[in-house]
Amino acid sequence: MPCSMRPPLGLCGSLGFVLVLAAPSAALEPNDFETASLIHLNRLRADPSAEGHALTLLKERYDPGIAVDYALFATEMDSYQAAPPVVFDPTLITAARNHSFYMAAHAIGHGEDPDQAGFTGRDLSERLDYVMFRGTTGGENVFRDAEDPLHGHFAFTVDWGPGGTGGMQSDRGHRLCMLRPRYNVVGIGAVQRNDAPRWAISHAFAIMPGRFIGGVVYRDTNHNGTYDAGEGLGRAQVITSDAALTASSWASGAFSCQLPSRGAGRVVLQLGDDQQIVEYQAGILNHWFEWCLTAP
Repeated sequence: MPCSMRPPLGLCGSLGFVLVLAAPSAALEPNDFETASLIHLNRLRADPSAEGHALTLLKERYDPGIAVDYALFATEMDSYQAAPPVVFDPTLITAARNHSFYMAAHAIGHGEDPDQAGFTGRDLSERLDYVMFRGTTGGENVFRDAEDPLHGHFAFTVDWGPGGTGGMQSDRGHRLCMLRPRYNVVGIGAVQRNDAPRWAISHAFAIMPGRFIGGVVYRDTNHNGTYDAGEGLGRAQVITSDAALTASSWASGAFSCQLPSRGAGRVVLQLGDDQQIVEYQAGILNHWFEWCLTAP
């Protein structure tokens, strides 16, 4: 079932402008906001309990204006199992970015009206058909009022709103969508709004055959131990153990590459004179790696 971020999270409102949109003709690459969002997402999937407890520390910074029971939230997060990482799929990024443009322009959440500019599909399935995605459609999250990547992640994970216990939505659908283990690829589309210093965000989850390695290459210039906008390193080479499949990191530093088989192997990351070897075990699950180069 598709996931959704409903109006209590600030999807709806009136806008005083009309944005004329056109769908990109080719697959997009992730920007810095989207790359940071995927790092947060995979941290959640790796350890839901630790992420839940860490997010409770942000309750004043990102106060939703709704009385959320954060003790209950942390208890619920303790109950979830870890899930394998998801990696970027450029076609899914295109679909997600299309919808975020539409959402920013028309102050609408999931649905799209074929009579309005920027229409690419009534629901996620149609929007993935529009960009000719060849995998299996999964779920979708949307939020129109993110201050930054961490705020969007906080909103989706806490899943605040009426209808459920503790000030959270009854089905916790956005949270569960991000933790669904069968999803192995995602598109995150983040578009800055024209009417406010906020971002419209869409998650488009799906399933593709095979297994993948994804991650980010960055230089920690502010020495805070994590990826920030402007720190990504593009053009790092990603070479699989059989050298049959290669890719390069995008300008944001993110990368995604399909692994050649279910067997164990290694991937070589190369950027100039710097090299990192990543070994992975046999199996069907994705692998995620963050390569932080030493800042001068």
